[in-house]
Amino acid sequence: MIIGESRIWKTCLINQFLNSVLLLCYIKTRKDLSIKELKINDNTLNFEIWDILGIGLFRTVNKIFLKTTLITLLVHDLTDQHSFNQLNYWINEIKDLNNNNIILGIASNKIDLFEKK
Repeated sequence: MIIGESRIWKTCLINQFLNSVLLLCYIKTRKDLSIKELKINDNTLNFEIWDILGIGLFRTVNKIFLKTTLITLLVHDLTDQHSFNQLNYWINEIKDLNNNNIILGIASNKIDLFEKK
């Protein structure tokens, strides 16, 4: 699962991973499922990637997905301090809802724009 505040270009990160194409634009998402198969040596990994909306209206729906996720990538925008501050909110939501031994990662997005700031 990819999660974070709205307007931080999570969908653009997913598109780059899936299609090796970098889109430098904001894409509005409600929730979207993408599937990618990777072969590493003799192993095949299947990724089901849920891109879910970060705004408050959808946070109740997001809880359904957070209960069952095994791997979550938390994304924040380097040009938006609020998105970084909200990482604690997302981490606490996952801890409260998910009893699995979940793998969490954090990705900082828009580094190219941060350097210009």
